[in-house]
Amino acid sequence: MEVYFQLVKTEEQLRKVCNEVFDSEPAIGLDTETTSFDPHLGRLRLIQISNGSTTVVIDLDAFSEMIAPGDNETLAPLRRLLSDKTKIKFIHNAKFDVKWIKHHLGVEVAGVFDTMLASILLAAGDQEKRHSLAEASLNFLQVEVDKSEQSSDWSNPELTESQLRYAAADALMVYRLGKKLEELLLNEAMMKVAGLEFDAVVPLSVIEMNGMHVDKILWEEKLEYTHQRKKNVEEELKSVLARISSQKSLFSNKIQLDLEDQSQLNSFLSELGIQIPAVSGKTRALRKISTDFPQLNSLIEYQSLQKTLTDFGKSFLASIKEKTNRLHCDYRQIGNTAGYIKSNKPNLQQIPSDYRACFVAPEGKKIITAKYEDLELRVLAFLSDELKLIELLRDEENPHRKIAARIFGTNGNNITPDHISLVRRLNMAIVYGAGASFLADITGTTQENANKLMNLYFSAYPKVKLWLEKLSQRVEEEKLCRSLSGRRYRPKIDAPDKRKALKRYAQIFAIQSLIADLVKRCLSALHEKLANTSAKLIGVFQHGFIIECEVDDVEKINVLVRDLMEKKAVGYLSGVPINVKLSVSHFWEL
Repeated sequence: MEVYFQLVKTEEQLRKVCNEVFDSEPAIGLDTETTSFDPHLGRLRLIQISNGSTTVVIDLDAFSEMIAPGDNETLAPLRRLLSDKTKIKFIHNAKFDVKWIKHHLGVEVAGVFDTMLASILLAAGDQEKRHSLAEASLNFLQVEVDKSEQSSDWSNPELTESQLRYAAADALMVYRLGKKLEELLLNEAMMKVAGLEFDAVVPLSVIEMNGMHVDKILWEEKLEYTHQRKKNVEEELKSVLARISSQKSLFSNKIQLDLEDQSQLNSFLSELGIQIPAVSGKTRALRKISTDFPQLNSLIEYQSLQKTLTDFGKSFLASIKEKTNRLHCDYRQIGNTAGYIKSNKPNLQQIPSDYRACFVAPEGKKIITAKYEDLELRVLAFLSDELKLIELLRDEENPHRKIAARIFGTNGNNITPDHISLVRRLNMAIVYGAGASFLADITGTTQENANKLMNLYFSAYPKVKLWLEKLSQRVEEEKLCRSLSGRRYRPKIDAPDKRKALKRYAQIFAIQSLIADLVKRCLSALHEKLANTSAKLIGVFQHGFIIECEVDDVEKINVLVRDLMEKKAVGYLSGVPINVKLSVSHFWEL
């Protein structure tokens, strides 16, 4: 693609393009080139801007002495342009670029329109589609983009003509792509959900840059304990299996067995008469038969310990950035088809609860964890408009106790912890359309009892069943799942019972997409509200946030966070009681 551009290397050139060329434009394409993937380690080398007819490449090496937050007036025109809330910035994979700009220029990019996120939204969950700038340009504009210079050396004092043309072409292409995607989102009535996503880009990038402070010594102590516990469990388990095998005259009282070799393990258990059922997930398969073979509980524990050592061992410690002594997660903003934010490297959701104590506040600070309690259940009550369920959710302490009392036909005083545990699992099975067989697996009950429990639930809350039936019928007719904000998912189902699978996908999507929208709206609002305080967001998970703040400001920040989360939830779950749980500690507690 032929592109004409101006290389900007002087203060006068910079002032002119920012104040005259782009000042009156409602939208611009924006891109950057950097010397590293990590803003803490590399330099922001180029910023490229295009309005479709004029394209400029700003070489920041020419302004290297002035690249510091709040330096002097030389870069002020650029900062004003980037932070102008009235001007749309078309950026592909914007989280990357806004992190670099924030870190090196000290300004937050406003008016973000992320063309990668727009492409993902329009794909409606199609996992076969890819969303790089080259692939999105080919898909939506039928234009091939040359990316041969992408991995070239951007730290050279003098960049080649080819590098500069490549950089300029990306800014022009992202502008054209943005205009096309804007049109498509409007036509598909998806600008509401797109706005939610675009508003969350900067807050999420700030969370990644802030990172979470980690106590490495405590982490290593926990790893050592986990390793020793795994060794003890392995010895105990092999001893038990050896006794069983000797009774069956298969082996001596000592066995040579690699517990991490699933094929060898299955063969050995089979010879002992223990058949592992064909269900997805090793742990689920073992739990399914652990009632009949209680010795398998040790194997479940062993596999859990091994997974912890594999996922959160020495390699995890190596990912803690030496310069900041913090863990900087990489978040996938649209982590699943419903829009959940998912952390990667590591997955915060999978960190064992006892290891969370290693995420500590620096001296003079505290960590506030804020989360919505029983959010899936509250969303289910809202979507089904089941007034009986809504009413019992006013019990902030334990709504599951009241559900148990209603289902089992007894007063609350006769409800045991086992009843409550069963109802929690029943709620999850209902919420995620898992069915009676799954409920039987996770509770250890029979299929017949699981069916009875689900029927009791639907008898107690008939509008839930009615909503599920209407949702299933609509999705079956349209072959499309749609959220209240306009998010879409077109399932491709290979399951034998397609109708059943479609119903389940529709139900999960309806509930999770509303949760995703609520969390992202809260994320954007919290980022704005905390801007002028000592508090900063350092983590986000499916139902809540992790915040670090000065000890003296804890009470004030607690009130602010609770108030904001409750108000945002009212906007999404009108009429449903909301319970925001807050924890203040030296470490990540909830």
